[in-house]
Parts: sequence; structure tokens; C-alpha cells
Amino acid sequence: MGSKVATARHTLTPLSNTGSNGKPPQIVARCHWLQGTFGNLGRELLNDLMAAIVQTFGDEFAVTEGVPAFHGIRYDNSAQSGHGIRLAWNMPNGDEPGRAWLGIPGSALDLVGADAIHYLGQYLCYTLGMKVTRYDAAIDDFKRRVDPDHAIWAAMHGFLHGTKQVRMAGISHQGKMAVTAYFGATSSDKIVRCYDKFIESEGEINAIRWEVQFRDELAHTAFIDFLTSGDGQDYDGMARCLARQVTGAIDFKDPSSGRRAADQKRVSWWQQLQDEAGGAVRISVTRIKSSLAAKLRWLERQVAPCLAQIYDLSALQFNKIVKTLRQKGRTRLTSAHHAQNTAFLGLHPERRAAILEYGLAI
Repeated sequence: MGSKVATARHTLTPLSNTGSNGKPPQIVARCHWLQGTFGNLGRELLNDLMAAIVQTFGDEFAVTEGVPAFHGIRYDNSAQSGHGIRLAWNMPNGDEPGRAWLGIPGSALDLVGADAIHYLGQYLCYTLGMKVTRYDAAIDDFKRRVDPDHAIWAAMHGFLHGTKQVRMAGISHQGKMAVTAYFGATSSDKIVRCYDKFIESEGEINAIRWEVQFRDELAHTAFIDFLTSGDGQDYDGMARCLARQVTGAIDFKDPSSGRRAADQKRVSWWQQLQDEAGGAVRISVTRIKSSLAAKLRWLERQVAPCLAQIYDLSALQFNKIVKTLRQKGRTRLTSAHHAQNTAFLGLHPERRAAILEYGLAI
């Protein structure tokens, strides 16, 4: 069964429709927030960054140099565009490299197509080295299969999988109470929201909105997953990627259908969303269980005395002994060690060139 999902542009004009006979999609997917930081960013690259934003969104920045902004750290300069895109930066100063922070809200991303977001994301991440710190993906369910109240009820009665944290909040829109269901802790690196977009948009979008917010390493991994989902023109691939990230973030299963979660049957309305999204993707990152610094501390504490003794007794053979130990050690590396290496280099890409220079395998 083909998925019936489209990406959004402007007033929900579909960029991709995998429904049959030209029928409108039942769900529309969108990239709804993008935020990240940059290191080693000088004046020239900062200007290139601003130019890319202006070209993508047809927007202009009101620059306020000398007006600080705080996004994790203090930035001495800031700017904001007419579409609400915010930029903050510090210029290089002595040994301190230039740094920048960029935040693009969903209201701005909705103005352009998935192709423009894809191309901009490639430039930000692959050329300018942006580390994504927040990324949201969302789907609008125009069939309105389940509302936030029912989703909360299901979560409170043991149907929810993927998190144990559930809460709800309500705000008034035009005299109507809009309820938002939250699945996941506010401090976690992943949280899912569900709310009635018809009320929130004051009747403009008649759909139930499901959106997942990724933070930190999980955000970077999820956004790279989006960037690798197509070539910038594969609208169907990008739409499915966004939708699968949402439907894979949590799950709803009937607890009465089996003792173990693996044996339980998925509830019909969530199964339908997954089917129309083309499946579900659970975004995860490999955690570095022990840092390089921790390994060095262990070597210093446990191995350094033995190495000193070996050097004192056989100084002329010491380099050969260490080389042999390294060669034997590499043959014993497990998949977990290689995963730690890959994750570490993902956080410290500047180390990759140095490692390759010495002819070591990554």
C-alpha cells in the first residue's frame, strides 16, 4: 500500500502526492523548526550564511551589532529577519574562534518548499559545519483520526510506548479551549506534541497536528536523516522521511492484546498513520560510554607504571613493543569500539584529518 503523504509549502500546497488518482493526501508532512550552532565562523562565512538565508526565504535581517543574545552562551551580536529567523554571533577574538547560533521557526519554514530546506540544510551542515541542536518534524492528519483528549486517554491507560511522561496543557483560542498533549519529559532530547491545528490556526488548517521535537545529538542525527532521504528533488522521499520520524517517535499498542510489548497489537488509528507515512523510523544515537579523556585517565592510572618499567628495561625495543600492542589491540576491537570511534569523530570532525594523515583506520 502506497503512502498518501505530501510535504507542505505556503498554504499547504502539496509538493508530493503519493495518493491514488490525484486525490489529495491524507497527511501532510513538514519540517517545522531548525536550530543550530557554528564554530570557527569568521566575517566572510557569516556574510555567506546571511546571504543563504536571504536567498532561501526572500527575507532581510535587521542587524543589531553590540546587542547581546543568550543561547546557551552569550553572543555579542544579534539579528532578526522579518519572518522571525534569528541569528547571533561572536567574531573571532585572539585565540577565541568565531561562533554563531541560528534559529529558524516553523512559520518561516512553511513559506518555502522541502527542496529549499533540503538545499539550505546541506549548505549549513556540510559547508558551514552547523551542529543541529533542535529540529522538529510534523504531520497534519486531515482525517482527524484521534484528537489530543483521546491520545491522552490512551496514554494514561497503558497504550503508550516510547516514553512514560505524559501531560497536557490548554489555552483559549477565540473562546475555544485548545488542548495540547505532550509525550516525553520537557528536559529530554525528544518530545512529541499533539493538538488540534483547526483551533490553533483559527480554522485555516482542519487537521490534527502531530509533531516531534528533537534536541542536541538526536536533533543532528534526525536532520541528517532528512538530508540523506533524497536528492532535493525527491519530494516523496523527503515527505515520507519527515512523516516516519514522527510516527516512529512513539507508539500506541493495545495492552490487552499481549503480555509483552512486542506481542501487542498496534491500535488502528496509529497503524493507519504509520501505513500512510510508509512506516516508522526510530531515531537514535550511539552513546559514547567512556570518553577519550576517561580512557587516558585509566591508562595513566593502571598502565603507565608498567610502561615505565618496560621502557627502563628495554628502551631500544620500546617503540616496537608499543607498535605490536597497538596492532594486536586493533584486531580485538569490537563493533561497539568502532561505533564509539564514529560517534566521537562526528562530534570532533577536526580529528578525522589528523587520523587519516597517520594512516589509521577510522
